[in-house]
Amino acid sequence: VVILTILDSYVRRPEGASRSIGTLLGYVSDGNNLDIIDCYTVIHNEAAGEGVSVMDVKMDQDYHRAMCKLKQTKSKKEGVVGWWSTGTAIPDSSVIYHTWYWGKDSNFVATQSLPSPVHLLVSTDVTAPELAIKTFVMQRSEPIADLVSFHEIPREIRAFAPERAGLAMLQRAQRETDAEVAKEMGETASKSEGEHSMEGFQGAVSNLVSLLKTAQAYVRDVRAGKRTGDPEVGRALTKALCSECFNNVEEFEGLCGNGMHDTLMVVYLSHLTQAQIALAEKITEQVKITQDKDKDASP
Repeated sequence: VVILTILDSYVRRPEGASRSIGTLLGYVSDGNNLDIIDCYTVIHNEAAGEGVSVMDVKMDQDYHRAMCKLKQTKSKKEGVVGWWSTGTAIPDSSVIYHTWYWGKDSNFVATQSLPSPVHLLVSTDVTAPELAIKTFVMQRSEPIADLVSFHEIPREIRAFAPERAGLAMLQRAQRETDAEVAKEMGETASKSEGEHSMEGFQGAVSNLVSLLKTAQAYVRDVRAGKRTGDPEVGRALTKALCSECFNNVEEFEGLCGNGMHDTLMVVYLSHLTQAQIALAEKITEQVKITQDKDKDASP
């Protein structure tokens, strides 16, 4: 959601703006891990060209505070952890923005785990083979306080289950759009919607089977002493196995059977409702016709 929000903000940027900037919201988890959960755009204006001065950079600070307050009403756990911008490089004006986010006016609270805000740089270069996403922290030089530099730090992009479902829907919509365009151009679509859906389902199942085989081979090698076990991998496997409500094949089959029965019952009730509505419409139409005939026959 964060990356898509940033890209959408760049597409909707004001005319003449070279980039978009905004605020990052998140929290520190598992010691020193920073989770960036949400973000929003902040209106800004900066002079074009090199040598940007402080007077040439403007940002709607009131809007930032209002949005931060609104976001925290939804989740008090999330707070300001940094800011983001689009582009392939860090211009001189980024130092001004980062310095402001480092202050109290931005609602950023420095902690031992997060002493300074982070800067997320998202490239919008469509000619690149992949989307470049980098994270930085700014460090000041001890001899010269005004001398600062941005240092890149490791990052990992993860998607929650609802986000993955949303991405799958976007991909499906793109395929449907491509099929409609091909149809308008007089071309025959290579695959129907049902075939695309079945292909996506088969791909997901194949990917799941491949991951299960990889995990099984890893566990087998560790138990046989062929490789050294990684505690992080073991904890991840334990978490995945313990997150489900079933423990054996019988319970899994029962769970799938109950879900199938519920689905069939919903489909049956839906069809029954449609039949009743159609029957009611026919009866109403026939009663109306009879009443009209009686009126015409009456003297």
